[in-house]
Amino acid sequence: MKKFLTILVTVGLVLGCSQFGAYKSPNGDYFEVERDNRIYVLGSAEPFESFQKAHHLPYTNTLIGEGPNGQTVVFEASNDGSALQNRLAKIYGNRHGSS
Repeated sequence: MKKFLTILVTVGLVLGCSQFGAYKSPNGDYFEVERDNRIYVLGSAEPFESFQKAHHLPYTNTLIGEGPNGQTVVFEASNDGSALQNRLAKIYGNRHGSS
């Protein structure tokens, strides 16, 4: 039963990603969501699922025109001073060939 639930959740995330024009990294360390000519970069499944419902992130770092096609890139951030947005920017930059 546990294996079935794991498969069900994984399939749901994959279908959810494709439905919302999203990309999940192979090791699950971040998500990208394209919406309204912006790319949102999120750090885990929980904010990804919340973003699908509300289309809002409480804390962000926005880079205008820095996406692959000149889109605005919005990184999830946190209010506790952690390096979340820096980690996401580095991973995103590595994937898209920028620094």
